[in-house]
Amino acid sequence: FASYLKGLVSPPTVQALKGYWEDCLSGMSYLHTLVPCIIHCDIKSENVLAFPSHGTTVLKLGDVGLARVTPSGGMSTCTGKGSPFYMAPEMHSSSRKYDMRADVFSFGVMMAEVVHMYMLCRPMVPLTPEGRRTMIQSAVVYLSILNEPMGAILAKCCENKASDRFTSLQ
Repeated sequence: FASYLKGLVSPPTVQALKGYWEDCLSGMSYLHTLVPCIIHCDIKSENVLAFPSHGTTVLKLGDVGLARVTPSGGMSTCTGKGSPFYMAPEMHSSSRKYDMRADVFSFGVMMAEVVHMYMLCRPMVPLTPEGRRTMIQSAVVYLSILNEPMGAILAKCCENKASDRFTSLQ
């Protein structure tokens, strides 16, 4: 997906962004509703595959090497591997316990990155929690200015507290 975005001649449209969201959320929902549940644990643009076809692009989640199998609704423990910039705050906590909402946070960061870099055409932010927060805020503001409910949805996906986030099904 990252390579696909870099190769675009013009920025993605809001309609394209909605399609990206639907595809990723569909894949996450599938994994999260399996029994036992699968948590991807490394959602980022480099781990999403883009398949351009007939004027549209279909996204599929890839690279499940860090995925964890847990009881449905259960918790898992972080191995410390993965991409820290995209990881949910609870994966950095002392307990390192997380559930499927950690994937929702990573998805939110990835989509904020798409808006920030490819729709607003701004440079990548520093790979720090502060840089991530700035990127998310700029994406939320941009989508809100467009009067898109996606801004509020994105903000909810990127809540620091896991219990305040949406699930992939919501």
